[in-house]
Amino acid sequence: NLACVTDEKSLIVGVFKTCSWQRNGLVYVPAVQIGTFNSISDDRGKTILSQRLSTGEMIFLATDVPALASKKYFLKKKKINTTGMIANGKTLDNGIVRVVIDSQTGDISSLTKGAHEFVDTNAACALNSYRYLHGNESPDKATGTKNVKISIKENGPLLASLLVQSDAEGCHNLSRQITIIAGQPQVEITNIVDKQAILKKEGIHIGFAFNISN
Repeated sequence: NLACVTDEKSLIVGVFKTCSWQRNGLVYVPAVQIGTFNSISDDRGKTILSQRLSTGEMIFLATDVPALASKKYFLKKKKINTTGMIANGKTLDNGIVRVVIDSQTGDISSLTKGAHEFVDTNAACALNSYRYLHGNESPDKATGTKNVKISIKENGPLLASLLVQSDAEGCHNLSRQITIIAGQPQVEITNIVDKQAILKKEGIHIGFAFNISN
């Protein structure tokens, strides 16, 4: 939970933890409250890595927020030079996980952590693969995506995301957003299917062909 109080010099951001365990987490400060503030520090005055998103929001990573308690952060007007981009073309890489998007299908063709490849390259699909089926057709008749466009939506030292837009049968359009966060081992996937109104029997499937033993 988030609460903000402002004065002329700073915006005080209170991050409240309502669960019974300590936690780290990404905090989104709404654009309407950011105004002319450009950086953020903790209650000890240490500057915290932050990033302004394309939506106008500012994000930062709150760490060690105690259970059933809160922690204060302070937005400042001082500009801080931040470097480091983790999106490049069709690739996301934060030094822990690396994600590669196939330019023809928009699927995740490679997901690696260390030396391990988590995509089963021998499978009929990759990761986050769209498939459309008519009626009782067999899976080998399923259609995928076309006219794929990959763009960088966010790219900064804290968070980066690729937006994959494409045409897909059964949809007005398909949007897939892939996001990674600096220092974090997970990949976030957000799929938005703008569905056509089809009354005949059909099936939409999102495939994940993982290369994981057993």
